[in-house]
Amino acid sequence: MKVNVEIDKLVLHGFGVSDQKIISAAIEKELSRLIREEGLWQKGGENARPIVLSVGSLSLETAAKPQAIGLQVAHAIRKTSTQ
Repeated sequence: MKVNVEIDKLVLHGFGVSDQKIISAAIEKELSRLIREEGLWQKGGENARPIVLSVGSLSLETAAKPQAIGLQVAHAIRKTSTQ
């Protein structure tokens, strides 16, 4: 089974370019882990439709490292997908 995760828009205000890349990589890695360990959020085989999620705004700790921010965002996406 092949899983494609496409994030249409990820807006990161107030972060430098290098931090944005770290955050994006952390989100991708954590979402991949969640899919492997917890399975797909929407099942449907060949006829599965894309899952569209809007996480909205998140409040993050100002002192959080980029890796931790990426994990928080990935878990917010996961939480949104199960509601």
